[in-house]
Amino acid sequence: MISNLHNVTYPAGGLVSSAALAYKLMDLREDRGNPVLRSLCLTLACAALGFVAATPAVYLPISTALHLDNLGKLAVHGSLVAFSVCVQRLLLVWSYPPESARPKARRRAMAGSILLLAMVVLLALAPVHNGTAEHFTETYAATPYIAEYLLLYVTGVGVGLAEIAILCWRFAKVAGRPWLVRGLRLTAVGAAVALGYCIIKGLYVIGRNVGFSLGTLSELDSAFAAVGGAMVCIGLVLPALGPRLSAAARWLDHFRAYHQLFPLWLAAYEAMPDVALDPPSRPRLARWRPGQLHYRLYRMVIEIRDARHGLREHLDQDLATAARALAQQAGATSDQQNAAAEAAMLREALGTARNVGTQQHAPAHTQPLPPLGGKDYLGELAWFLEVAQAFNRRPPRSGRRPRLSRLNRSGGHE
Repeated sequence: MISNLHNVTYPAGGLVSSAALAYKLMDLREDRGNPVLRSLCLTLACAALGFVAATPAVYLPISTALHLDNLGKLAVHGSLVAFSVCVQRLLLVWSYPPESARPKARRRAMAGSILLLAMVVLLALAPVHNGTAEHFTETYAATPYIAEYLLLYVTGVGVGLAEIAILCWRFAKVAGRPWLVRGLRLTAVGAAVALGYCIIKGLYVIGRNVGFSLGTLSELDSAFAAVGGAMVCIGLVLPALGPRLSAAARWLDHFRAYHQLFPLWLAAYEAMPDVALDPPSRPRLARWRPGQLHYRLYRMVIEIRDARHGLREHLDQDLATAARALAQQAGATSDQQNAAAEAAMLREALGTARNVGTQQHAPAHTQPLPPLGGKDYLGELAWFLEVAQAFNRRPPRSGRRPRLSRLNRSGGHE
């Protein structure tokens, strides 16, 4: 079971850390001189190397082919020690002025180097160089020098993870930027989870040497390492990745709004072509054009409003009353009833203008209407989305208005 679990958890951790490394390497290609970015890539490379090398399906054949015996395990443990030190150094560089961060980072690098040197000496003294054990800890936990080696390893990594969790949680309180805060908190939680790996492995080694066993609990150490390590890697790239995710989410929100408003805009354009500032050559295909989406959505709202303005004297209030009554009978909310009334009037007025073939503008002396649905663009957009639902003959749904939170943060258009 241990081998099976290791062959699942470690490759999963390696996949996440390798993906994070590949993502940041693309940024490094565009900014090769950025020392923080180089340090972050080195940190992620240590994590990826550690997880991949810890996978039995990788570790065993390579160690056998290179005649490393159990010395190959040092590459796995050394990578995780280096990962812990690199994360601490990165956090210090992020959080302190250079003159304060450098000595703190040097002390941690020195401590990590001393830890690695001690591990090399202990492993060299231990009688474990006859072949490669599939389960290193389980096989040699009670072997002279290996118990000390393992306890030194998990203590050093554990202290580093604890400091990472404390630093990240503390810095998250003053970070300010939302995605930086999220990244720091995820890194803190990931470090705390990975600390479980050190605790379980340390208790297992102690137990083997004093005569008690953790049983099946000891088999979960790899799961704590993989889940915690993956969370730390994601947390480290989240401050840069998060804004891009937000931008993608805003684009999807705009695309849904644009797609929903398009039939209403097309009806207005076909009835009153002069409302379009930049008429598309193929109006019906314009629904699927991804370019300048935010701007085109902004123009769409203006042009629908202008078309309504031109037809306002021809909006049938009796038709609106009837549509509102039908929507009420169907269980629609007050907003949905008003939207159904507006859609019915617009459909009738636009159909008349299209059939007659003339644009029915209001007299020039008529006072302009106030903005519909609100006093700004977002209010009008929310209102026209409601109207479009009714105009598109969609059945009544819940009373929640269309989600505009991400649209609001983006300012509605570029």
